[in-house]
Amino acid sequence: MDIPLIIVHNSLRFLVLFALSLVLFIFTRRIVYKRREAYRAVIKRWIEIDVLESMDPVRPDEVPFLRGRHVGYPGLLAEVLLEYWGILKGARRGRLKDIFAATLKERFLADLSSRRQLKRLKAARAVVVFADPEDVPRIIRLLEDKPLIRLATLSALTLSPVPEVIDAVFTTFEKDSSLNLQAYFDLMSSFGKSIESRVRDLLGRPLPEEKIAFLAEITGNIPLGSLYPDLIRLSGYPGAEVRIKIARALGNLSLPLPEIIQALVRLAGDGAWEVQAQALKSLGGMKSRDTIDVLAAGLFSSHWYCRLNAGYALTQLGREGLERLRGVSQQTKDRYAADMALMVLEGIIPAGES
Repeated sequence: MDIPLIIVHNSLRFLVLFALSLVLFIFTRRIVYKRREAYRAVIKRWIEIDVLESMDPVRPDEVPFLRGRHVGYPGLLAEVLLEYWGILKGARRGRLKDIFAATLKERFLADLSSRRQLKRLKAARAVVVFADPEDVPRIIRLLEDKPLIRLATLSALTLSPVPEVIDAVFTTFEKDSSLNLQAYFDLMSSFGKSIESRVRDLLGRPLPEEKIAFLAEITGNIPLGSLYPDLIRLSGYPGAEVRIKIARALGNLSLPLPEIIQALVRLAGDGAWEVQAQALKSLGGMKSRDTIDVLAAGLFSSHWYCRLNAGYALTQLGREGLERLRGVSQQTKDRYAADMALMVLEGIIPAGES
């Protein structure tokens, strides 16, 4: 037999054997996977039974698997506890928390320091859901971790965190001298409107400028509408950064109340152009025709961003706002105001319709 034919023959044999081996591997792997899943289902069912038995008020201190068979399946035990956390309420949730503390907490806290991201990820959700107030610093550190772990942490925080943990977050925030603002922003945002009273309390305290500005931003981001009087009270704060955040937050609240509009009008005349620019932008969202003169005056500012925000704010006031823009675009006293008005008009009105 010629050498080329031998090579072809052996290559075909190799390919056939490789294909058969691959099929056998896939078939074997599927069988092993199904058996493993069936075994895990049985173990999980045993764990569920023991967890439910531990809810029995006649035996409130008995946890059947504290040092028994189920401690060898930490992943399944955590899965069961988390599933029942979403189902049970009140004192029974406290019982689940006790079970976690007695069986898994020490191990999962150690896993949070693992170099393996997957291990930290699995531990993060359970630690956050069953957190105690003293665990808040760990939660803050989790929000400084990689994106996947931050996402898992924030997801866990939405599962009705206990008030004691929320209180601990605000206590830590107030005392923290080296703030990771993004971590606190994500953390507090996940709590939603449940933090309203806590934010109000902190806004009334003598905090550093950085923290006041942060609280104003979180108020507008959630938003916490009932806190607008506190924002108005702080609208004269000495630090410009706070006034910028106040102007933005008042706009984000989307409450066109006379007192909010008046506060924004005052901020539109602020000594810092950055505050003016944000106030003009927020006034546009109020859609109040009473602010047309203020917004038109903003087009004559010496600062480009103030002119830009004033122009686009006028477009939100309907026909009257557009007419004022056209008037400014045709005047000759301030060519910068005219140019900005014309630019805004050309950006929102197709050619031939102006």
